[in-house]
Amino acid sequence: ATDYNPQMIPRRTVWSFMATFGLIHTVTVVWLAWLLRKRALAITVAVFASVIAYSPASNLIFSSGVVLAERNLYLAVWVPAVVVGWAICYPPRGRQRLLAAVGLGVLTLVFAVRTVERVPEWQSTERILIDAFAENPENYRGHLRIGSLLFTAEDYTGSLAQALVAGEIFPDDPFVTLVTTRLALDLGYIDVAVREAERGFLGGRDYPKLIRSAVRARLATGRLEAAVDGARTGVDLHPSSPMASESYTEVLTAMSAAPWRLSFAQAHDDWIDRK
Repeated sequence: ATDYNPQMIPRRTVWSFMATFGLIHTVTVVWLAWLLRKRALAITVAVFASVIAYSPASNLIFSSGVVLAERNLYLAVWVPAVVVGWAICYPPRGRQRLLAAVGLGVLTLVFAVRTVERVPEWQSTERILIDAFAENPENYRGHLRIGSLLFTAEDYTGSLAQALVAGEIFPDDPFVTLVTTRLALDLGYIDVAVREAERGFLGGRDYPKLIRSAVRARLATGRLEAAVDGARTGVDLHPSSPMASESYTEVLTAMSAAPWRLSFAQAHDDWIDRK
């Protein structure tokens, strides 16, 4: 696949059959590698080297921030590559040798055919995005990318619809609301804009950019007191953030706040700039 994201790979919060299968598979491979250390040391080395190399990106020891990057699998592919090399250097005898050769040939042919089939999908960026979307509609980022194509084609309603679907598929990414809030405001869907802005604010309090988006949506919809509260929250949570400070100044200016309040806010902006 050209991309991997939730829910193409479901985010699981409880133990599952797949987790059990993965655990059994991993333990079995490592155990077999240890048993083969005298007969096929190269395979043992490849397995343990792959485990060591893949561990930092596996999300097992600590969260790496990546669900699955196919490039990481280039490390793990060391094992089958060494197994094939070992089989060629030390082939079995008689009928076993023939079966091994046929099996390897069939496997190589299958992967070769699959590679040839995939080549046309890389003709253009649009082709990649559309084909990926058609194959994996459960991938929430696929909807965002199709939404971007629709936006480029000036289909703003369709772009908003795809972004909203992305948010429904995977609501744990608050950054989707940056797209939905802006488009909903531009198209005049005030209720949708308010809902999305508040969702982004609740899920993205750690990010000044999301707080600013919610504050601006509150201003645009006439909820001035809510905008002030949001801007204050941003400054309290991120006192050294230029974006949070600028949002607070922007709100005070829009409200025609008392000059002394505006002066204090601007002084805070200057202090951050000088840092």
